[in-house]
Amino acid sequence: MLMQACGGSAVEESGPSSAPSVQAAGVMKSGLDSEDIYTRLLSVPGLTVVSEQVSPFPGTRFFQFYFEQLADHRNPNGERFQLRGTLLHRSVAAPVVLYSGGYGLNSRPFQYEPTALLGANQLSLEHRFFGPSRPASNDWTLLRRAAKSCSPSWRS
Repeated sequence: MLMQACGGSAVEESGPSSAPSVQAAGVMKSGLDSEDIYTRLLSVPGLTVVSEQVSPFPGTRFFQFYFEQLADHRNPNGERFQLRGTLLHRSVAAPVVLYSGGYGLNSRPFQYEPTALLGANQLSLEHRFFGPSRPASNDWTLLRRAAKSCSPSWRS
């Protein structure tokens, strides 16, 4: 898998092999061929759908999920944790609004203004290292280290 972070031009390989296994590639392809968003979500490596809830917004589906993350992006073999997120889904053809509300995550279906105005899908993510979205080590220096590596103007 190739990863690029913080808008830089450097691309790093992650994990023991940069290419997905033949089996994983087949699951990803069959999931992407499906029109059903639930099937597509299941095909994303590292993503676990926790639940689908009834959405109060006509024509949408609402999912809660966890996505596996590295605690330290500079150590691809290091500790991992589950980042919590939600998806309010309208259509595979609709644009996507990314909402990061800060420390917590609203686990009930909610539509923010840009999502409504654009008729978009809405991906909401909990901040790393907050709520249940934190590694077992709870090592906050990893969060600071990530911020420092992304910002050339960071001052210790």
